[in-house]
Formats: sequence, structure tokens, C-alpha cells
Amino acid sequence: MEIFHHKQPFNPTGNVFANSVTRTMKGQSLSIWDMFTRETLQNSWDARDTASDEDGVTFAIDYRDLSSEQLQILRNNVFNNDFEGLQELTEAMASGKLSCLLVSDSGTNGLRGPTSASSTKTKYSDFISFVRNIGRSDSKKMAGGTYGFGKGVFFISSTVSTIVVYTRTIDENGSPVSRLIAMANGDDFEANGVSYTGRHWWGRRATEEVQGNRNEYAEPLINQDADWIAKILGMDAYFTADRRTGTSIMVLNPDISNDEGVDDMNGMMEQITRSLTRWAWPHMVRKESHLDPIEFHVSANGEALEIPDPMKDPALKHFVMSYSSVLDMKEGPNNSWEDSFPGLRTAIWSGSPKKRLGGLAINYLTTPISQDETVIEEDVSSHIAMLRLPRMVVEYHKGPTNMSGRNYCGVFIADDKADPVFARSEPAAHHQWNFQTVSHDTELLAAFWGRTSKSNPVRIFYDKISDLLKNTDRSFQKSGDERHFQSVTTLADEMGRMISNATSGTSARNGGIVKVKKNSKPKPPTKKSRASIVDVKLRKQPEGIVAVFKIHGEFIDDQPLPLTVTPTVLSDTGNILNLLKESGSDIPRILGIYDFAPLDPAPWNWEESAESLQVELTRPRSDYWIAISQPEQTAVSLNIKISEPKHEGSSS
Repeated sequence: MEIFHHKQPFNPTGNVFANSVTRTMKGQSLSIWDMFTRETLQNSWDARDTASDEDGVTFAIDYRDLSSEQLQILRNNVFNNDFEGLQELTEAMASGKLSCLLVSDSGTNGLRGPTSASSTKTKYSDFISFVRNIGRSDSKKMAGGTYGFGKGVFFISSTVSTIVVYTRTIDENGSPVSRLIAMANGDDFEANGVSYTGRHWWGRRATEEVQGNRNEYAEPLINQDADWIAKILGMDAYFTADRRTGTSIMVLNPDISNDEGVDDMNGMMEQITRSLTRWAWPHMVRKESHLDPIEFHVSANGEALEIPDPMKDPALKHFVMSYSSVLDMKEGPNNSWEDSFPGLRTAIWSGSPKKRLGGLAINYLTTPISQDETVIEEDVSSHIAMLRLPRMVVEYHKGPTNMSGRNYCGVFIADDKADPVFARSEPAAHHQWNFQTVSHDTELLAAFWGRTSKSNPVRIFYDKISDLLKNTDRSFQKSGDERHFQSVTTLADEMGRMISNATSGTSARNGGIVKVKKNSKPKPPTKKSRASIVDVKLRKQPEGIVAVFKIHGEFIDDQPLPLTVTPTVLSDTGNILNLLKESGSDIPRILGIYDFAPLDPAPWNWEESAESLQVELTRPRSDYWIAISQPEQTAVSLNIKISEPKHEGSSS
């Protein structure tokens, strides 16, 4: 099939310069690869099949050096050797060396609907929106994006400003169809006395008459022609029997040196993997079962690359805990903190009119987390991850220092009904909320408030969150580490005064001192092995707080007393050790067991600590001391199981 290169001329009534799209995206404060990963994933998420929450979405970014066969297919069957108006593309094709970034999704709807921008049959307009139009109508439903300029990131990340688009989808009649078309957004130019906008398409030659004007343009290749080229170019790799539809976009000659600190392919791909985790971790931990699961893939020339695990990131694991806390909040107090172990949470409301703006949760940090330790790539000391419906992090907002000077991080999730307002407040790159953007959008504000009002929900939100973050300790008598250490010391002292026995075959707990009535005869001693916690002391160490438990063993016939000792974490809902493990938070660990009271400081080995310990208590000594690390903001105890005789008992 002969390929037609459509170079868009300026018409008598004017046109948009192609590079206006790229200038919009280049003017953002985010790096190129941050914008690239955010925008491409956003497109895929918006295109997901919402008919089910279980079928899932595949999202992949693959770097490839194109083979000579693939280069020949591009040159002859996609571009027809016609690169007029695109000097960089002309030179790249002539060099015989070309690379690409393939951005693919499957399990999505693909680019649906008609291919002509003049079509009135527009139940779906995905193809028109991406391939034809610039910007978007305010009448269109807002998903993740609001401006329609985000596709410019595909062109600015290409040194030749050119992409190839392949999609499996449905047409305007609802029939399955495959489509392939090439596009470029270059600089405006003149040729043969004609001025061109810099927008280019390559495909099938088509003509259409609109109000007496005959227009010539390029339509996509379809079905067998499209599928054949896509297969050779490797653009169909992620379509499966379960995920038949979707889109693959080939960015030609990605600019590996267009970002600070990135000057080769490996550096570029590392930036992409880190950026995916930085902005899309809510989809990686999947705390909301009603959201489609996303399978992430990144590779370079066929070798799979590791995407950083948010649960192993020193900063993100705390954000994940806050995220879970907000999601678990049913109602929450209005603009005041409630305890939500191991932090605080609240619901943020406006005053009048009274509207819920979203939920906020924070966790305290022992020390700031250095940018060298986290994919966030800035020091985390008082940061809030801002989220709304697409569940991509909009920004890591730096909050105020609170009154106690403690470090914290947290998550805010905009209420679903407030989502359109927050979405409209974002710039083209969707990386911040700016209340000034919506301050004069009377129609949007009236729709949110339910009446005419000049009140700005985004500005109210920032005022409320600032006040809350400054006063995270106002519900406590003491602040910071002093309050924490005093409270756990008091708890430990109380535990030390209590006797909590573990007897083989039983599980007994005493809530205090047992009083014996006068004139009553004491019961004969029970002939069973016992292990008791008789004292607890706390020690401050450079690495953190250590709880030292004194264990007293009672023996039968001098036989060893085998024990399994496991630390627990107490809260008003019981032992939450497993919850802390799942969230990636610090857990108490056994640092050592001693047959004498350890000195302070003791040579505890924090690197070789254990989650549990099996030990035999033996005579002649019956007292032993067990040292346990105590994470901040927790109260720890011990669970003791006796394996002799054959029954088990426990002590806490």
C-alpha cells in the first residue's frame, strides 16, 4: 500500500503551530522522564476497561535498538521515504541506526471511535483526541487529564519529534479494528511557496469535503496491514487472549541526554523505573481492591529491569502506611486529629458551605530521610503526598514545621466529589494544585458547592492542612520524644509490677496484684513448668530504645524449660505485629538473651537481631534477661510459648 505523507498547511483562517504543544510541556518544572512516565501511565489508566475491576491492565516501557529489518520497514512501509520538513528525522533514517521507546498498554480500550476529526459520530473520541486534536473540550468528562496537551511529552522526548501509534480497539460502529499511523510535531516550515504548521501524519491517503472545502489527510493503516507492520516492529508484544485491546506508541530516537544527570540509555531507563515508583506507588501496593490491578514492565533490549519496590523504600513505606490509614477511615473527626496507630488522621472539611475536601493521615519520622535513600529524590522531613482519583501522586507537598519540631510524612486523598476542582487546578503536567487556577471558574465552583459561591475549595484546603500540620501534637500533654519515652517507660514499669505467668497447658493473665483473703489456706503449688515476666527496663541507645525483659523460670525436677520467645506490639486493638510487617514499618526484634542483667550500654548487635528466639532455661540459674529493640511510637511485650511438657502456654 502506498503511504501518504500529510504535511498540514496553514489555511486562510489560521492554524495552531505544532511546536505550541511541545512548548506547553517543556515549560513545566518536572523533568522530562517524570513527565513522560506520569503522562503515559495516566493515558493508559484513563483508557482502562472499566467494565470490570478484575481483568487488569498491562503497562510497559521498553527500550530497543531497531534492527536493519525494522529500520527498513519504517523507512519504506511507514514513512515511504518522505521526511520533508523534518531534518532530524531525515538524518536519523539516513544514519542506519535508530532506537525507540515503546510504551504499551493492554487490557485497555485502545484509541476508540472515528478517525476523522469532523465526525459527529463521537460516542468515543479517543483516536481523534490523541491523533488529531490539540487541547480538549470542557464538555468532555475529565479522567486523569484536563488539558489535552500531555501528548506533547511523546514528541519532546524524541530527538526527531516523531512517533508511531498502533492500537487494537473498536471503530465508530463498535466493530473490532487494528490501526497504525505515524505522527510528528516539528517546527513550522515552508516548501514550494506553502507554509506548514509542523504537524505531520503518515498513512492512507484520504479526502473529505466539509462545507464545500475538499480536505486531503492521512488515515491510519488498518487490520492486516497494521498488524503486519506492528508485529515486525515488536509493537504487539503485550496483547494476550485476556487482554486483546490496547495501544502501543513507538517514540523514535528517545533523547537520552535531555535531562540533568542522564547521558546514556542506562541512566535514562533508571530514571524511568524510579519515576514509576515515585509517582505510581499507590497502584503498586494496591490497597483499593476496586481499582484495576496494573502489571508494570520495564526492559532494555529484551532484559527486564527492576522497578523499585515502594515497600522497601525508606520513605515510601511510611507514605504507604498513611495511605492505608486514610482508606480505613470511615468518617473521621472534622479538622481535628484522631489517633490511628502509628500516627494521626483526620477528615478535612470546609466551613460554609460545609463540604468534605478529603482525608489526611500522617506518620512521625525519627529523623529526616535523605534524598539519597529514596526514589522521591528530595529530603523527606515534612511532606504530604497529594492524591486524587487516578491514584497517581500529584506532588510531594512540603508542609510546615509542627510546634514540636518533629519530622513527619503523610498522604492526602481528595474526596471524589472534590476531584474535579483539584483536577482543574493542575497545570498541563498535573504536578501541583494551584488555587489561583480555579479562583474565577464560577461554573465549576457552583457545581461543587451546589450554589453560587466565590469560596475556593483548593485555597481552603491549603489553609486547613497548614493549620493541622502545625498542631499535630496539640492533643498531648507533652511533645516529641519526651512524651513518647515517658509514656512507654510508664507502661514498662507497670508491666514490671505485674506477674504474667506462662504455665504448660494454660494461658493465664493477671491484671494486677493478687490479694489473698485472711484465714484462707494457700493452695498447694501446681507442679507445672512456668516462665514469668517479672521486670521490664528501658534503655536509650544511639540506635533507638531497647526494652530489657527479666524472665523468671520455675522448673520441674531440674529439667530444662524450652521456650519460644516472640516480641509483640500492643495497641487498643490487640497485637498489631503483622500489620506493621505488611506495611513495611519497623518491628521489634530480639537483640540478645543473657544470664545476667546487661550493662548500659550493652554490646547489642542490631544487624543480627531476630524476630523470634528458641531457648532453653536451665538451672542453677532461673533468671534471664531478653533485650528487644522498641520502634518509636510502640509499646512492646513478649509472647512466651513453652514446649515442655507437650502442651503450650503463653505469657505477655
